[in-house]
Amino acid sequence: MKLVLVLSLVSSTVFAALHPFHQRNREISAVISNEQVAAKLQGAPIDSIEYRLHNNVDFYIVKTSECTLATYLKTLPSNGVMGPKRFEVKVGQLRCN
Repeated sequence: MKLVLVLSLVSSTVFAALHPFHQRNREISAVISNEQVAAKLQGAPIDSIEYRLHNNVDFYIVKTSECTLATYLKTLPSNGVMGPKRFEVKVGQLRCN
């Protein structure tokens, strides 16, 4: 019994990556709470966020009623630590109608 408990604790530590639903949620939250995104959109409400994977890079296209802002996630090194993907949000050009 003790062996099973120890193995389950070890395996939960080793495989600590997030479920894809929760990882995507974490990414979207990082994009919409990013100060550069807020500054570029000048407080305009977000109508939609579209995810695109291109050349193994995660892009999030943020749209308001008049503007579109491309953002992407720069993956950071894990430094040998298991867990959720580490990233930072990079903000591109704002395009408006």
